[in-house]
Amino acid sequence: MLKKVSIDDNDWGVIVSPYVASGSTVTVDVPVGKLALNTNYVFHTSAFDSSLYETSWSPWAKFRI
Repeated sequence: MLKKVSIDDNDWGVIVSPYVASGSTVTVDVPVGKLALNTNYVFHTSAFDSSLYETSWSPWAKFRI
C-alpha cells in the first residue's frame, strides 16, 4: 500500500528548497518526525526558476530510513 507523506505544512505538503544557481546542488532537511524508521520511501523533484516550473519530473529515487 502506498501512502503520500506530507513533509511540510504548506499547501502542497512538499519542501521547497532555497534558490541555487543552475547546475548547483541543493539540500533540504526533512523536519523531525515526518518520516518513520524502517520504512521505504520514494521521492522526485522538479525545478522552478521563480517564474516557470519544469514540466517534467526527475526519476523516482528510493531510500530507506
